[in-house]
Amino acid sequence: MTKFLKFTALLLGVTAVVWGATIWRWQATNRLISTNDIVVYLVVLPVLAFAAIALVVWVAAKRRTAAAAATPAASGGAQAAPTLPPQEPGHALILESSVALSVGADASTVLATLAEGKTQPELDDELRDDQGFPLLAGRVKSVDLSATEDVLTPLLPLLAAKQPQWQGLRPSIGLTRALALLADPLAAVVETCSRHWAAIAEAGSTAADGRQPQRPAPGLALVWGLPAAWSEHEQALARMWVAHLLKQSSLPQDGWQLSVEPMDSAEAHLLKVDQQLARWQQELRPGLLMALACDSMLDEQRVEALARQSMLNTPNNAKGCVPGEGAAAALLATPDWPGLDPSDPSLTRLHRMAMTRRDKSADAPGRIDPAMLTRACTDAVDYARLPAVEYSALVTDVDLRASRSTELSESAMASLPDTDPVDQSYRLGLACGDIGQARGLCCLALAAAQVQAEKKPVLVMTVMHPHDRLAVALTPLPEPPPAA
Repeated sequence: MTKFLKFTALLLGVTAVVWGATIWRWQATNRLISTNDIVVYLVVLPVLAFAAIALVVWVAAKRRTAAAAATPAASGGAQAAPTLPPQEPGHALILESSVALSVGADASTVLATLAEGKTQPELDDELRDDQGFPLLAGRVKSVDLSATEDVLTPLLPLLAAKQPQWQGLRPSIGLTRALALLADPLAAVVETCSRHWAAIAEAGSTAADGRQPQRPAPGLALVWGLPAAWSEHEQALARMWVAHLLKQSSLPQDGWQLSVEPMDSAEAHLLKVDQQLARWQQELRPGLLMALACDSMLDEQRVEALARQSMLNTPNNAKGCVPGEGAAAALLATPDWPGLDPSDPSLTRLHRMAMTRRDKSADAPGRIDPAMLTRACTDAVDYARLPAVEYSALVTDVDLRASRSTELSESAMASLPDTDPVDQSYRLGLACGDIGQARGLCCLALAAAQVQAEKKPVLVMTVMHPHDRLAVALTPLPEPPPAA
């Protein structure tokens, strides 16, 4: 219908211009008008002009589509995922993952709730629209803010001493809630990381005593994609908060490769993780990587910003997003990390990530082309070297919006035709709303739990961002032989 109206408006505009120019020309030259003139100049000429313009528009659109398919790029300061062959024996191993969401504080509970498909965001007790009506929101009901506030309070004067212009600033409720949600997942990951780091430190001292050949020094990294909506003061406070918690652990205090910076999308965050793991493998260097993500959109400023952009779900705008909140943490290791058994069934293999970028925003009117998401899914499946029929489920951040659901369904049917995009998908956004920067890593953690439960491959697909698209395959261990 939209396309028909556009063509009708173009036809009327071309006709008006041709008629106006023709009549002006006739009047200026005092031309004696015949029936043949009327047919040629007022009927045939407008039709030919319209056809020529329509042809030019169609050719230009085809060229833009071809260019977007050929050179997709990632946002948020990260580059598009290169088309690389899958590495042997695989890209990374997931040693630990944990989530905190409105529908559960552990992955198994969240998966069970999503499988039922009956839980949706509820009307919030605090958030209101412009008319005073409550908004739908994916709020975590029981969040202990006091522990997080106790950590942040003594950090504020230390931060103000470094940056006097921040004197008197207080953290927003969105930041405090996000950090509070991240605290437990972070603690679980730090504990597992400390155990594996202690084991390699002991093995390293033994090797030194026996004068065995030394391997490259193991890497230790933390990648945390901060929400771009956080102010510079909040970003600095978050860095101090995580540094304070790491100092209380048994992990080394130096030698970290830290990447704690704002990113424009959850996809850019996951791509940063993928790039660090790939860099270690190219260096033949074992490494442990902690990936963190948290966000809370249940903040008046965030909600008002969505409303100004007409992106907030209200009774008058069903196409808007539902604000939510969540957090996730994961511990990843290169396959050559000492002491790990590549066939250990308690581990999950994470393959290379495939990221693309849409040319047209998914929030724009008109039909949504699934080509970019389909390409990402196809590449991710190719990286895993397993036939599409092996996949048992999809984990995605999709919500109730028809544009995202349609794009997901069409891409899933194209890349995994044997997997039902409705009955075999876990849709995080349907139950939790838009959890912002946390959605990508939450999907990754849920997929890892699903792989452990079913011992079958799972594909993660992210579609909530207006432009960025990402897909990645997770497979159980030990893996079946690659398809011929």
